[in-house]
Amino acid sequence: MTKEGYLEIESKSRAEEAYKVAQKESADYLITNGWNYRKDCKLSLADAFSNYLIKKENIRKCTILCQRFSRYTVGDAIFSYLFLDYLNKTFHKRSKIIVISSQYHIKRVEYIFTRIFNLKINFIGVPDKKFNDQLMHELKNSEEKSLNEFKKSFDDVESGNIFLFYKKLREIHPLYNGEIHQKIPDLKDTLNIIKKSINIK
Repeated sequence: MTKEGYLEIESKSRAEEAYKVAQKESADYLITNGWNYRKDCKLSLADAFSNYLIKKENIRKCTILCQRFSRYTVGDAIFSYLFLDYLNKTFHKRSKIIVISSQYHIKRVEYIFTRIFNLKINFIGVPDKKFNDQLMHELKNSEEKSLNEFKKSFDDVESGNIFLFYKKLREIHPLYNGEIHQKIPDLKDTLNIIKKSINIK
């Protein structure tokens, strides 16, 4: 997003697809992900997505939840899981979950979300025509490297064990364990923050 909090082209494409899917599926919830990663902007990426979506016709029939904890894809999956678990402890049994990302990114997203949720999830990759061949090649290599790093770091964690995934994220991931940014709270404190941040009447 820009420093003014407006979505860039790639993010807009994801948001537009999310809007279409939410309308088609009559979704109860739409979770936007992303932390306040820009030092020159007060908004989180999740809020920027939310601000874009709430201007859409009929989107108010779907509750938009801003998940502001995640700093990377593995965090997107873990914290989205925690949001859904708070909203409905039995979401595993009957909820239809659809995850939207960019086409070049969807392979890694699919692997990580499937490992963490241990559920059948629907994935939609949004194509971006502005990428040239060289950039696509670079993105492909970057995605493969990141996916291999995830596998190496979390291979010993049982699929669906959200407690162990969170524990390990907090311990070993440099974006979450305090090496680069402030260390995320322990799970109990995070769940309390989630409870306060979700105001569903």
